[in-house]
Amino acid sequence: AVATTKEANARFQAAKQKVAAAERKLSMAKVRADHARDALKALTGQ
Repeated sequence: AVATTKEANARFQAAKQKVAAAERKLSMAKVRADHARDALKALTGQ
């Protein structure tokens, strides 16, 4: 079935939002990893 332009556009927007949410999660995870690494360095005194 061929989706209307409106449907295709809505799907595209939803996909874009999912990607944006995934990118936010990824950057948050990276920040946490950086903090954990810094804390580890402080603990081990290196």
